[in-house]
Amino acid sequence: MTRYVIALDPVTSGCSIALIVEGEPTPAVMWLPAPSANSNRSVAATVHRTVKTAEGVLDSVLRGGLPTLVVMMKPLCGTIHEDPSGPRRMMLSGEIMRRLVDTDVRVAEVPPMTLNKWILGDFQAGKKGQEAVERAVRDLFPGIDAEGLNDKFRWSTVGLAAAGCLAAGIETRLDVTDARLKNLRPMVLPSTWTLPVSAAEWHQKHSLQEVSA
Repeated sequence: MTRYVIALDPVTSGCSIALIVEGEPTPAVMWLPAPSANSNRSVAATVHRTVKTAEGVLDSVLRGGLPTLVVMMKPLCGTIHEDPSGPRRMMLSGEIMRRLVDTDVRVAEVPPMTLNKWILGDFQAGKKGQEAVERAVRDLFPGIDAEGLNDKFRWSTVGLAAAGCLAAGIETRLDVTDARLKNLRPMVLPSTWTLPVSAAEWHQKHSLQEVSA
């Protein structure tokens, strides 16, 4: 059975999705837009839009069956003045998580700061850090088909999928190192999963799994 990881980073306008398949060097990416917003700002309209967006995300995730793992970016929320869409964004993430869990999909979650440090080695804050993550991801995974890709797509989602691959024992272009495993400790894994403490343990664990498979 082919193993693969899907990463999701939902925002109120849509969801960035990245797919990494075991044995395939190049991830696939897409931007799934939310239904168009209109002048109706009622709670009912917001809930309806959230549910429809979550349904679209779930349809995309389950298109090829149950993935090995789905990794979600942990939603963070600023103050109401700095981040007015924050509560709605968290609402959407929660709805997607609920549907994934109800469908028996294994779900993990990574905080943005953890992903930043995991990819770059040292945490870089703000816009500068976001740009550094995008450059690093695009350098690590050349050849991604981005033709027609919406500018709203977050390239960090590719790194998120790679982090999920490390947790699932799937090799990618990112080397497995002791430091990288340590930096990924804040990742929330499915209840029966554990992250090895060293690269040697990681290789031993997953080589044994390949033999038993």
